[in-house]
Amino acid sequence: MIYSKNHLNETEYKQITTNYYIPMEEWCVINRKVTRNEEIHLALCNCINARRKGLVFTGQSFCAIHGVPRLNPYETRPHCLTDKKKGTDLIHWHRNEKDSATKTTTMNGLTTVNPIQAIFDIAKMDSPDSILTSMNHCLSKRMFTDAQLHDVIENQPGRKGRNLLKRLLRHATKKCESPLETLGYIAIYKAGFVMPEQQIRIFDRYRYPVARVDMYWKLPNKEIILELDGDEKYLVDPKSFRKEKHREYELRELGYEVIRSDYEEIKNGKLLQKLITCGIPLRRHFKGTFPTK
Repeated sequence: MIYSKNHLNETEYKQITTNYYIPMEEWCVINRKVTRNEEIHLALCNCINARRKGLVFTGQSFCAIHGVPRLNPYETRPHCLTDKKKGTDLIHWHRNEKDSATKTTTMNGLTTVNPIQAIFDIAKMDSPDSILTSMNHCLSKRMFTDAQLHDVIENQPGRKGRNLLKRLLRHATKKCESPLETLGYIAIYKAGFVMPEQQIRIFDRYRYPVARVDMYWKLPNKEIILELDGDEKYLVDPKSFRKEKHREYELRELGYEVIRSDYEEIKNGKLLQKLITCGIPLRRHFKGTFPTK
């Protein structure tokens, strides 16, 4: 694979970007201080930005800067372009594209392309599951609306990644407020189950709000609630585990059947077994149309 307009190979690219943009001792400090790939990627973007002006970050770099979740591993190199037509930057990823670098946004002193352009960029490299995770996050955080994304997709025929985004837009929703909820949605859809309602508010007999649940099915003989639990919320607020148990008790007292699941159960298929046990029916005429590439 060739990197940059100077046609460097991977070894030459890494050597130049490490030695030219970041002194070796500083790079070692970065690697000691951070452990996650996205944090390393963000630290690298900050170092490069301090040494070279006029860079606009895109793709994976946009996600690292704005905290947009992805499922694919981060590369320890930035994705950026220059705001000059004939820049001298060694890192110059999108020189042949028509994207305007003037449509930008700023986060913590780093300039990035707008969110829709970033989604187009990661559509060239990420898996469909990862792309939908990023799309749903942007929708839930109101970075753009599904109508705005639809307009851009329709008005850019022939652009790489467009057809995949067009198919994924059918599944995109602002109601998947976390990557775990998106993964649960994808697993349920691929297995052919009737799709649940999302982010439904549950009230008690006095119309007092009890909970807003992740996923909800109303069947002829019962009502089922699925709650997806991430480890992070228990680390941030140790009391949240007790709150969750109390809320679950209230829901069961109101007659709801409550299923709890997590990332491991989605990954190993135990979530689907729980749904079968609870009697969630399959969709009619299911063809498994979720994009694979």
